Amino acid sequence: MEGTFEDMSSLRKHIETPSNRASTLIPTYVKVKGTAHLPDDSDSDEYFYTDNIPDQVNEDDESDRIISQIFTISPRIKNINIFLYGPPQHNMLPADYLDIVSNMTGALCSLKDRDIRITGSEDDVKNAFKRFHVLQKTLIGQFKTHIYSCIHYPTLSDHYGLYFCSLKNYRQKDFVHMQLDYNDDVSNLHVMLPVFRDPKTNEYEPPIDMITPNAYYYIREREEQLKREKIRELNESMNRASVTSRVNNDIVNSTTQSLRSTLSSSSSRPSLRSSDLPPTTEPIQKIEIAANSMSLKMPEWGVDRNFTSVYNTGKLEYLSSERLARAFTPPPSVPIYNETPLLREFPTLTSTTSRPSSPVSTASSSMSATNRKSKYTPKLNLDKPKTRRVMRIVPQKSICTTSYSSLSPRALMDRVKNCNYNTIKDALTTGLDSVRGFKGEIRLSAKIGKVLWNVNRPEVVRKVWEYEEIRDIVINELGASPKFTNMTTMNEEMISHIVASAVSTTPYNKTSIYEFHCAARNQPKIPYKPVILYMNEGVINIRKVAINEKKVTEVDWVSLDRKYDFQFSLTTKQLIRSDVKPFTTFNKWISISPITRFMSFQNVPNFLTVEHIILKQTTQYRSVFPFIIEVTRVERLYMVPVTGTQKINAQPGRGEIWYDFEIVNTLHNDHFKANLDLEIGTEADWTVDDILQTDTSMDAINSFVKCLLTHIEKIENGFRE
Repeated sequence: MEGTFEDMSSLRKHIETPSNRASTLIPTYVKVKGTAHLPDDSDSDEYFYTDNIPDQVNEDDESDRIISQIFTISPRIKNINIFLYGPPQHNMLPADYLDIVSNMTGALCSLKDRDIRITGSEDDVKNAFKRFHVLQKTLIGQFKTHIYSCIHYPTLSDHYGLYFCSLKNYRQKDFVHMQLDYNDDVSNLHVMLPVFRDPKTNEYEPPIDMITPNAYYYIREREEQLKREKIRELNESMNRASVTSRVNNDIVNSTTQSLRSTLSSSSSRPSLRSSDLPPTTEPIQKIEIAANSMSLKMPEWGVDRNFTSVYNTGKLEYLSSERLARAFTPPPSVPIYNETPLLREFPTLTSTTSRPSSPVSTASSSMSATNRKSKYTPKLNLDKPKTRRVMRIVPQKSICTTSYSSLSPRALMDRVKNCNYNTIKDALTTGLDSVRGFKGEIRLSAKIGKVLWNVNRPEVVRKVWEYEEIRDIVINELGASPKFTNMTTMNEEMISHIVASAVSTTPYNKTSIYEFHCAARNQPKIPYKPVILYMNEGVINIRKVAINEKKVTEVDWVSLDRKYDFQFSLTTKQLIRSDVKPFTTFNKWISISPITRFMSFQNVPNFLTVEHIILKQTTQYRSVFPFIIEVTRVERLYMVPVTGTQKINAQPGRGEIWYDFEIVNTLHNDHFKANLDLEIGTEADWTVDDILQTDTSMDAINSFVKCLLTHIEKIENGFRE
């Protein structure tokens, strides 16, 4: 016998143990993540540390082993109360996650600062730790909407640049309908347009869908003509002034009588006729024309901008016609008598290229001017020091070093396609993984509308950007952000034309739902919270109540040279009970006419107040399996309080109306139904791969994008016909 624990246990069957002897259990305490662990040998006074919970324990009393593990709340959660307390449960009280997780797992959970100590058996501690991890991951995913953007040109084309056109100069702005927020500025909204190079001049041409005023070029030409006329008039005036000075000198040498007669005659007949002088209204006209030209001034396509162009000129700068003209134009000579007092006081302000080196040498100014004029040689000034610039070294995800401008049309489209695919995959993977533990409704859909860009810095609109610069420079550094219109159109004829062009089947289902957007509470001492009550139009009964509707992920897809874009959105709705007060009380105070749809309701004092009502009438069409099309008529009802009573009347047909065109994958709905009945701190059975099905023939991203682009092309062709 070696004296081991296993050898002693093998002799138990030969040793009789008194039945009345009470066995004493000595628990073993384990503290994870750098905490002390008491070893099995009770005679030892030394402690050692463990970093992980042991996966396998060979002792027979494994279930009786008590361990302790610490869960640290993430620093991204500033207020720990929003993590410790969740939405109302069946008793309509906020969920206390410490008590709920303790009751569900059997582990003891206690809070100290930002640490939650979990004590219990190994399985219970693992279960509780996992639940807190899921709650934290879900909460962090709900903090803000993660916005991504994709850019796509629908046909094979050569290299193109991207220009941000102001919405007011957008040729197709009649198709852009949106509801502005209180902090939106229309002047900051822009549309991304593709621009192509002229093969003859190698300069970017103006975008096709940008309105360029026809009077702009005429005004520029008129400006140049006015400048030339002004210079000619000034020269003639100076010549006449010199002639007049010589005549006056001859008159001084004559007799006094001749001088008097000359002065008297000159007073009645001026030497300069008023007709020779420019009219008094001409400067005002010039100022008005210049002001109008500045207001209508568009980007000067083909002229030097604030960035360097190196196409087809090696490493030299591109020489425009204006620079060549300046190079071969001699500098004008400056007369002595035209010297300003400022130059006399500060002689160092004179320029060595256009004025004499020293203003003191006035005696030889005419000779030096003649010499400079005869010795002048044109210079291109290519060696002139450039303005200091900041070089950006931004890490790129792509390992390919080939520039987009040097790719063939097919290679360019393939690279943009792969980039867009990876962007959507990363966005949906992150969003779907964060909502697996969300209890409530989940919806993944795509809506057709228009992607605008909120531009606050002038540097964005002064340059034609490359495709690879949009995310790293325009969005991350210059602060431009995409803004989706959140509606397809506000015109009934336009939505009818869209449906006729994109849908070839008859509708198979129609629904009509009222949404009451309210501020409600169930206790008079707690603050009001926004809630949404959903009620079918034909039945006066609140079927569900949502307390939080959040857009988790948003992918804005820009279809260049098309009237419409689309947006992927992953949204969540947190639901609570609808059969409790004050919702049941409000349900009793509503009346709706089934014929006229006239509605009358009353708020619940101190508990529920209706802010506005939305009526959504949805028509569903079948598309390519597994997609369906939902065309929704949305109306914000016009509410009128009844004087002398507490009732409020509302009737459809008088409020603001808009339309949505959405596409939904029906296979996703079957997976998302599992999130309606989740336990706290658990995740649904579906995975991200079950939803996206990447690397398979049923790739959800490819099929979704293909379906959307097909409908956008159908809509575009419908409006062109």
